[in-house]
Amino acid sequence: MTKSRPKPAHKKADTSISRDGARLNLWKEPKQLGFGVIGDSENAKAILELWSKLNQGKPKKEGKGFTLNELIKPCRELIYDERDGKIIFHAISHYINPDALNIEVGQLFEISSSDDDRTDEEEAIDILAIAAMEEVPVFPNQSEFLPRLTELHRRLLTEGFTAPDGKGNRVRLKFSKRPTIEFLEVGRLQEIDCTITIFPAEIALIRDVALREIARLTRAESVLLALDRGIEELEYEINVSTRNENAIQRCITRNPILFGVEYVKILPKHRLGSEYEMDYAGQRFDGSYDLIELESSNLPIYTKSGNPSSQLTHAEQQVLDWLAWVEENYPYAAQSLNGISNPKGFVIIGRRADMSDSSAEKLRRRNIYWAGRISILTYDDLLNRAKLIKARLTADLGDLNSNASTDEPFAVR
Repeated sequence: MTKSRPKPAHKKADTSISRDGARLNLWKEPKQLGFGVIGDSENAKAILELWSKLNQGKPKKEGKGFTLNELIKPCRELIYDERDGKIIFHAISHYINPDALNIEVGQLFEISSSDDDRTDEEEAIDILAIAAMEEVPVFPNQSEFLPRLTELHRRLLTEGFTAPDGKGNRVRLKFSKRPTIEFLEVGRLQEIDCTITIFPAEIALIRDVALREIARLTRAESVLLALDRGIEELEYEINVSTRNENAIQRCITRNPILFGVEYVKILPKHRLGSEYEMDYAGQRFDGSYDLIELESSNLPIYTKSGNPSSQLTHAEQQVLDWLAWVEENYPYAAQSLNGISNPKGFVIIGRRADMSDSSAEKLRRRNIYWAGRISILTYDDLLNRAKLIKARLTADLGDLNSNASTDEPFAVR
């Protein structure tokens, strides 16, 4: 892949400095970089003649011409570019200016596609591998080329590269010491060895990982703030001395996060045809739906004699009617609740603090009886489950004193 198309030499998939070694080890032995001379003046010819004289009698390397490694090794940097849809690397290298006898740095040659069977991108990955081994940084010529360069570098780190095996074939290699997944996973960034050269494409990979993590944390912080607000408001509304049921419903409508973090959206006052109006319909990330009925927090769930209250059975029947309507009118229901199928129903009613132990046990058994088709929750359950979700998100369950039932968790199925 060079203008004069020398074949790349075999190179071990490694860097010249160990991950746990000192960078100074890289320079224990001087590197023979070779040199170029610009122009064809008499001075240039004299320098080349002197070089030839000094190297007379020294053993010559096998093969013809320079290998690609030898061409890239003395480069100050490579510049990734694209021309007519083809990948090109501009080699910025040291050379001697014979007229001033100065060592200068400039564009000395280009590396472009060869005529073998590899694709343009495969050859580019092999060039990036050589540059990494020789610690020659590769920069995009323009910012618009950075995404493709970064993707090629990611493939280099994850898929490896090819090199000739000395028998006319190419073998696939991967770096054994240079960081790979450390650039791709936020939890591994701290493992990156800062004694090695970090390339612009790797910085871009790190940046992408960091930005994704920042976005994730920002979303998590937003969820936690919403949970905090909803928990605080609901706790106040259900514990105030004179409860206002309208205020409780406004609180829940204002803080749909109380239903859980698994919902794509919560639809208040959703109608099922002309027959029914639900308090809420919740669509989960998996596409399933929950149909939610709110009853007053002041209503009893069981009577003093231990029977289910008429308010509870009425709410259950209302949810059963919704579920039956969806089943019987599925094509119509799916127009407004996209993909709704076999929804679950929830009834939120009463206070757990107003229930006796025997009533609480009956409610537990009643939820088991409904087998998840319908779940009955108190407002205390709704509040405590929101607190539990917050505790799980913060990875600190602590001594959360939850009186919520152990039935199927609301918003965690």
